Amino acid sequence: MKLKKRELILFGILLAAAVAAALIMWLTRSHKQYATITITVGSAEIGTYSLAEDQTIPIDTPLGHNVCIIKDHQAFMSEADCPDQRCVEGFPPLTGDGDILGWIICLPHQVMVQVNPVTDTEEAGGNTGAEAVDGVAS
Repeated sequence: MKLKKRELILFGILLAAAVAAALIMWLTRSHKQYATITITVGSAEIGTYSLAEDQTIPIDTPLGHNVCIIKDHQAFMSEADCPDQRCVEGFPPLTGDGDILGWIICLPHQVMVQVNPVTDTEEAGGNTGAEAVDGVAS
């Protein structure tokens, strides 16, 4: 079966489009922005941590001890010395990619781990927060 000239041209165009799409995906994957988590105890913010970096975060409060782990771009509570262990067993890992719940809470220790997802403007490199409001007001 011989291919006609038009079929060869169409095949070449489709192949070039597929290669271009793969190249674009490969070049943009390294620029992904990752969500952050904010850890609070009571009403005091302990810190904000990126999901891009694997780390272990000990959380010591007057009410007890928790350990939050960030691994493979996910955050989860790995340990707690509270009696019910709901923060360890009852919450799925936080990823920032459409989490069902946007937080992990340990009520006995008053610890909350909240995910701060990347917004579309952050992924595009645009202004966020107060900068975006100031830009509109100007």
